[in-house]
Amino acid sequence: MLFLTYLVFPVLEIYLLIEAGKEFGFWPIFAVVILTAWAGSRLVKMQGFATLNQLQEKMARGQSPHKELSDGVMILVGGVLLIAPGFVTDAFGILLLLPPTRMLFRKILMGWVLRQVSKGRIHVFTQNKGGGFYPPPPSDFYPSSSGMKDVTPSNADSTDPSNPQLK
Repeated sequence: MLFLTYLVFPVLEIYLLIEAGKEFGFWPIFAVVILTAWAGSRLVKMQGFATLNQLQEKMARGQSPHKELSDGVMILVGGVLLIAPGFVTDAFGILLLLPPTRMLFRKILMGWVLRQVSKGRIHVFTQNKGGGFYPPPPSDFYPSSSGMKDVTPSNADSTDPSNPQLK
């Protein structure tokens, strides 16, 4: 399926550019391609910074920035699609940059992620306020190293060389 996507979309884009070039001429189509790339880069910059500010505010309040993270990914993908020449990629790029349609795509994306988590294809680990992860990561999650020492928060500030956990 992915192979067909990589095959069909470029062929469709080239076909549409050629047909539009026949209808309107080379220079108008060239101008549209350059204009959408320029406008897309400006729009991505504006919306990207706004989303980054919202993400930082949520993190400062201790809230989950899942909406802002998914918006950031969609803004990035939308920008790449607008910079790529073609009408189909521009249409999808614009849809990903408009907040109302981005909200729809976010719902679809979050539904997909939740389905993948429920099927066990995606594993999510969160850090709780007491430290550590919940649920605990699998035993092979951390690489083993003979030079690593286990230090608990109660003795992390201790510099006493006789402390057994620091040896």
